[in-house]
Amino acid sequence: MEAEPASADPIPQAATPVPTPPPSLAETIQRVRPAIVRIESFESSGSGVIIETSGQTAIVLTNFQVIEDGDPIYVTANDSKRYSATIRGTDPARDLAVLNICCGTFRPIDIAGPADVEQGSGVFSMCYPLSLAGSATLPRGIVSATRYDTARLSEVIQSDAAINPGNSGGPMLLPSGEIIGINTFKYETSLSGRPVEGLGFAISAKTIKEQLSELKSGSYRVLPTPTPVPTIVPTPVPTATPVVIYDFGNSRFPTTSTNLSLSNSPLKITGTIETVGDVDTFVFQGDHWRNIRLQRKLSFAWLHCDCDRSSQNGPLYHVPINATGHR
Repeated sequence: MEAEPASADPIPQAATPVPTPPPSLAETIQRVRPAIVRIESFESSGSGVIIETSGQTAIVLTNFQVIEDGDPIYVTANDSKRYSATIRGTDPARDLAVLNICCGTFRPIDIAGPADVEQGSGVFSMCYPLSLAGSATLPRGIVSATRYDTARLSEVIQSDAAINPGNSGGPMLLPSGEIIGINTFKYETSLSGRPVEGLGFAISAKTIKEQLSELKSGSYRVLPTPTPVPTIVPTPVPTATPVVIYDFGNSRFPTTSTNLSLSNSPLKITGTIETVGDVDTFVFQGDHWRNIRLQRKLSFAWLHCDCDRSSQNGPLYHVPINATGHR
């Protein structure tokens, strides 16, 4: 009887890889929290983020507006220890600054690449609004748009995540925990003064990466000096001695009138009228007359007064003047 052939060993099947689930937002927050810092300077406060470490020193990225008041500058890391900071580099035009802090154990977080920023991507910030005590707050939103801001020479990221005083300099983060921008400014009203919402902007990671090497090298840029506008000094107008010209009532006189009767109510001119269309202040028995217009005709001036004491059209006063325009 023939022996049965031994059965071949089964071919092992390759295991189907199980994708690693992305970290939850809570896990990301705990991972990046040590890198979020509170910044306090002479007369302002804001936020920042640790982007590099070397031994017991760290580089902090923030807005220039947060530290422009100068020394002293203090940085509180991980909501616990406070460090004295020094300015390493500034770029006021782009509203960026980097600081040095020492000496401790620090944890940085990475700056994302431009390809990671997509319209509609969820984002969140970690910052210290209004100098509130306690840990950093977490406003959330989405990337609404990206655009180039000519005033700040920067690509900026628009988001509906809240930006309040104190949020400036804090990082805008992807759910993965990478920095895509530094919260910088927002619009509160339209050009016509109407209130708007959800228009916050961050200097983008693209601009940050382009400028970071120069900032870390100790560059202290200054805002360009505006071109001075020459001041036009007006030619002084000769001051005429106030004169009393008599009120001829509401009658309209022809330019050739020479014999005009005087009334008992003086019309006092308290200033100087030089050219047609000039406006001056007239006083009639203690009351101010408004909208005084002067029309020259030959050697005479017509004074047209719209005032409380006259009809809608006002009286016409026939007043002689000299060749230079002074009465």
